[in-house]
Amino acid sequence: MQQGKIRFFGGSTFPAAEIVRTSWAAERNGLLGFATGQSPYSILVRSIETDVLPACHRHGLGVLTWSPLAGGFLTDRSGRVDADDVVAQMYPDRFRDDVPENLTKRAVAAAITEVASEGGLTIAQLAVAFVLEHPIVSTALIGPRTRKHLDDLLPSAGVTLTDEVLDRLDEIVPPGVTLNWADVVYDPPAI
Repeated sequence: MQQGKIRFFGGSTFPAAEIVRTSWAAERNGLLGFATGQSPYSILVRSIETDVLPACHRHGLGVLTWSPLAGGFLTDRSGRVDADDVVAQMYPDRFRDDVPENLTKRAVAAAITEVASEGGLTIAQLAVAFVLEHPIVSTALIGPRTRKHLDDLLPSAGVTLTDEVLDRLDEIVPPGVTLNWADVVYDPPAI
């Protein structure tokens, strides 16, 4: 930053305690701290609602979320990936059918698809709109692989979800709940 090579920096997949610790250390030493926090967040991965999002808000960090489509579970593919998919190779427990949590994710995705279709949305559009609806979230990193995927997701930015839809999603996956901890990709050192 002092050399002008970057304007801001942030942390990715930091737990709330580390966000607080780095913010305090920067403040104590008269330095600029993280400008952003980047975390996994989707209808299926909501654990950051309990601590990471409040910590980012309290310390003034923008929030960039990744994997709003939950690795493809919140698409018409329902988490079915090719054997050569790089993410599936790096984190196989996020996709394998012999992991009970993944079977739960598929069933939950079916219920979410129903909510989406009732609102005239695709499941992917609903998933991105859900993430963007949170008042602390600045950006959803969507990562489309094709132009068709991008064209399907772009309308999500203009969708406002009703309280009724948000309540239904909370019934399907309660706030703060993550269905498969392999989707978080980070294990605190204490674990």
